[in-house]
Amino acid sequence: MPQEILAVIGVFLCILVLGGTYMKNRHRERLALIQYGKDSTVFRKPYKNSALKFGLLFLSVGMGILVGSMLDGIFNSEPLCAFSCIFMFGGMSLLYYHQYIGGRQHNDYHETKAKTFMEDDDELI
Repeated sequence: MPQEILAVIGVFLCILVLGGTYMKNRHRERLALIQYGKDSTVFRKPYKNSALKFGLLFLSVGMGILVGSMLDGIFNSEPLCAFSCIFMFGGMSLLYYHQYIGGRQHNDYHETKAKTFMEDDDELI
């Protein structure tokens, strides 16, 4: 009984210490930026496609639960197939998202380069 209580207290204490350290370091970084006159836009990341990422993740986790429960019924390996399918399907969806976004950024970069190249040619004429 006391070991379980100590384990729970230890987990929450660890979370509290890590969260406090993160916030303290974040504050120091921002103060250093202010001190040197830099802009804090490095901390703002555009999350344009976060709905797509979470939609794919939740959809694939649901499919993993479905397929895992079917495989559990077939192979009679109660929680093993369900957990493995959840993680496999979720990981595959995140890999697909990464490839999709990487391809779009690659195409956007080349389109921007092509436009600037064509504008440079127009100036020469």
